Amino acid sequence: MKLKQVVLIGSAIMCVFATSALAAQMSVEPVYQEAFQGDNITVNVTVATEGAENIYAASYTLYFNNTLLNATSLDKGPFLTQDGNPSNIPDPPTGIDNAAGAIKYGECKAGVVPGITGYGVLSTITFQVIGEEGISQLDLSDLNLALLYSAPPEYVPVPTTLNNGTCEIGAIIKQTPTSTPPTTATIVTASVQTPTAILNTPAPTATVIRTTATLPSPSPSPPSTILISPTTTASKPPSEEESEENNKLSGFKAVFTITGLFILLILKKGM
Repeated sequence: MKLKQVVLIGSAIMCVFATSALAAQMSVEPVYQEAFQGDNITVNVTVATEGAENIYAASYTLYFNNTLLNATSLDKGPFLTQDGNPSNIPDPPTGIDNAAGAIKYGECKAGVVPGITGYGVLSTITFQVIGEEGISQLDLSDLNLALLYSAPPEYVPVPTTLNNGTCEIGAIIKQTPTSTPPTTATIVTASVQTPTAILNTPAPTATVIRTTATLPSPSPSPPSTILISPTTTASKPPSEEESEENNKLSGFKAVFTITGLFILLILKKGM
């Protein structure tokens, strides 16, 4: 009896692990983001089929903190139409309820067609940040007891793992403006050199101005005695002819003089 219970428990655990291994994923992306009051943020709800196949329909409810966030739009993503076949969005239940802080979304492929296998964006949601500070969880939940459904004819719920998101609203740090002295513009004037014309002007000519100076008349002064001293006048050197004549005359005069002296001596002795 105990052995039977152990086997049943083990089988149940194996079934749980097998189900988890084959479960599809529905996630909020990005998982975490930060924003400030007045910002607009966007989140995607994505689906990854992983071990599951032929996803034909999908639905969810996303809850958020309506004191921090206000949902402004909900748009269909390309996940269920990536094969080119159309899909339908029932309204209701699809819609935004900001008063309840909830967004409901449902989408189903049209016609009898194969389902989708793979990864894609199921829908896109835009929020406006209205709160000043806080954290808003973005929590996914099933809409009608299921999130994903397989394609007909089975059309049964597909086990799905949910991955929620978080948005943190940060406080804006207000800086006190400091008064700064007004800046005065400094005007810098660049000096511009203007070319000057060089003229060829003739060289200036000297002008002689003759002036007549009027000399003052001398005042009468007592007569002064003028002494005239003889001055020796330099004579011109005699020429050669004159020198010879002078020499002859000198010789003659010398003879005449000696003769006269001799006569005078004789006369004195006779007396």
